[in-house]
Amino acid sequence: VGGPSILSGSIVSKRPDFFHDFIVFCHNNNAFLDFFSWHMYKQYNPWGVKEHGDYVRHVLDSIGLTSTKSYVTEMNIDLGQSGNPDINSPKGAAYVSSALMSIQEAPIDKIFWYRGEGIMNLLNNDSLGLPKYTWNGLGFKAVTTLTDETPNRLSSSGNEVVAGLHMANNDTTNVMIMAGKSAVGEQIDILLSNYNSTYSQLDVTLQDLLWNSTDNVQLTVNT
Repeated sequence: VGGPSILSGSIVSKRPDFFHDFIVFCHNNNAFLDFFSWHMYKQYNPWGVKEHGDYVRHVLDSIGLTSTKSYVTEMNIDLGQSGNPDINSPKGAAYVSSALMSIQEAPIDKIFWYRGEGIMNLLNNDSLGLPKYTWNGLGFKAVTTLTDETPNRLSSSGNEVVAGLHMANNDTTNVMIMAGKSAVGEQIDILLSNYNSTYSQLDVTLQDLLWNSTDNVQLTVNT
C-alpha cells in the first residue's frame, strides 16, 4: 500500500483528519504502508518542506509505522501562477537551492520535482530535444553537482531559517549553506544560497582544510 498523495496544507490544517485516519486505518487493518506520499505546494518558505517532513515522520512513528517511507511525490512552490517575478529568476534559483538543501536536513526518503518543464520549470521546453536550463534549473543543478562531486558531507554553520509549520507564508527569511568533500578528499565544494535576507554582504570562513597547500581557493559566485 502506498499513498495518498495528500497536499501539505491538508496534513496540518485543512484535512488533518484524512491524514490521520488513512494511516491509522492501514495500521489497524494490517495493510502495511510501504510509503506515505504527500505534495508540497504554496510554501514560500524553503524551510517549510523540512518542517512538514519532520511532522509527517513524527506522526508515522507515533503509531508504529517506523519503516514506512516518506515521499514528496510532487514538489513545487507554485509561485508562477500569478506572474510572480521570483519565477525563473536568480531568486527562483536560490529558492530551489534552499528547498533542496532543506530536504537534506529532513527525514524525507525521496522527492519528485514537478516538473521538468512547464510549471516552475527547470528546463526550457525545446522541440529539438536540447532544452536549456532555466534559472530554476541552475539552482537545482547547483545542489546536485555538489552532492555528486563531493558526496561526503562536511560540517557547516550559518543557516538562518524560519521554523514552524504555519510560518511558510508569513516570513521567508532564508540563508543556507552546505558543504562536502570528494571521495578521495581532493576537492571541497560549498554552496551558499541567499534566498531572502537583508544582508548586503556574506562572509565565508574555511577552517581545518584537509590538505596543506599554497594553492589558491577558487570562489565562483552565481547571482
